[in-house]
Amino acid sequence: MKNLVNHYNANLFEPLARRLPQYFGQIPHAEWKDQLKVVDEIVCARFDQRKLPFNLTEHEMHTMMQFMRDDFYVRKFGSKEAALLGSSDLRRFLANSFSDRIQQLNDKRLIILSAHDTTITMMLSAMGLA
Repeated sequence: MKNLVNHYNANLFEPLARRLPQYFGQIPHAEWKDQLKVVDEIVCARFDQRKLPFNLTEHEMHTMMQFMRDDFYVRKFGSKEAALLGSSDLRRFLANSFSDRIQQLNDKRLIILSAHDTTITMMLSAMGLA
C-alpha cells in the first residue's frame, strides 16, 4: 500500500497541488481515504457532465481512474494481483450469461444491471474502456 501512496502522490496529487494549489494544496499530505473522496467527486462530476472549477488533462483523468481501480483492488482483495486471480459474482454472472446465450440455452438479449457511478467506472477502467 505504501508503494501505491508514494506512486499516486508523485504522479497525481503533488503535480495537481503545484498546478492548482487552491484546490489540491493539502491533498498530497492527506490520508488515502480523503484522497479517494476527492477523486471520486471529480470522476462523478465528469461522468455527470458537471462543470468543474478547473481543467484536468486526459493524463490526469486517466491516472485518477487508475487510482480508483487500485483502491478498489486493494480494499477488496489486498492487492491488484489477488483481485485478478479471485472470482467475482458479477464476473461469473456475466460469463454464464454470455455462455448460455452462445449455446442458445436462453434467448436473453438484454441484461440490465444497476450500480453506483464509481462501481461502473471501476469496471470500465478494469476492462480498459474508460
